[in-house]
Amino acid sequence: MIEYGEILRMLRIAKDLSITKLARQIGVSESYISEIEKGKKNPSYKVCEKYACGLKISVEKMDRILCLRHRDLSFEQALLRVLLILELDK
Repeated sequence: MIEYGEILRMLRIAKDLSITKLARQIGVSESYISEIEKGKKNPSYKVCEKYACGLKISVEKMDRILCLRHRDLSFEQALLRVLLILELDK
């Protein structure tokens, strides 16, 4: 099963953002983003909203993507679905 932080990392990479750039855009530390992506921290809803804004996606789309963690998907399957959702909603 894919983890929450892994999905957020996929989104960041799919949007071609470094941890440094995203951290600056949303006003959190690089280490905080790293801890979220490694599954060591769970972001608040407010941070998730900022994350979505920094990734230039709607909160609704981010919620749709984050629902993938409830499915029994491999990393590769989840990545393909993330990319498909991002592409379909352009």
